[in-house]
Amino acid sequence: MKISFLVCAIITVSVVVSCKNREGSLPANVAPAQVSNPVLFEDVVNAPADLSCPDKIFPTSYRLLKVDYPALWKLMVIQGETAGALAKDTIVLSIPLPEGGTEDFIMTQVKVMAPELAAKYPNIKTYSGTSKVYATDKIRADISPQGFRAMIQSTRGAFVIDPYCKNDSIHAISYYRKFLPENSKQDFER
Repeated sequence: MKISFLVCAIITVSVVVSCKNREGSLPANVAPAQVSNPVLFEDVVNAPADLSCPDKIFPTSYRLLKVDYPALWKLMVIQGETAGALAKDTIVLSIPLPEGGTEDFIMTQVKVMAPELAAKYPNIKTYSGTSKVYATDKIRADISPQGFRAMIQSTRGAFVIDPYCKNDSIHAISYYRKFLPENSKQDFER
């Protein structure tokens, strides 16, 4: 019982610290126990009929998702202390697995662009991280006005999350790279 209480206290403290790092302080009407992670990815049975992706090469098997892009954007697009600087916050993101379910990754911003270029395009953020479940699972992810992308190197196989169509920030697909068609443009390091 004491251990359970201690764990709950630690989780509450970490959520409060995380929110304070992002917002400066908690809103007056929000108690620490009310802070929770939003559902960022939801399964979709069929793609909307109005989505057309004539140039997209689809894998033979994938999981179709609806993305809460505004919430994902708020979580991931954190600005550093100066233009082009990295944010020091660490985020935990539940990544949708191709076969269903999710895996939590602890991620931090990483420098990919030169500081001048990062200052010119502050809405492009790149992340690197590690799974909370499998220490050998690694993720590289980015978010921009064109959508969210991630590549995960996993012991179960490499998998990818891409926008369903070019510049579609509402739908995404999660798939194992091994399900890409042979000799496709996206046929890389199977």
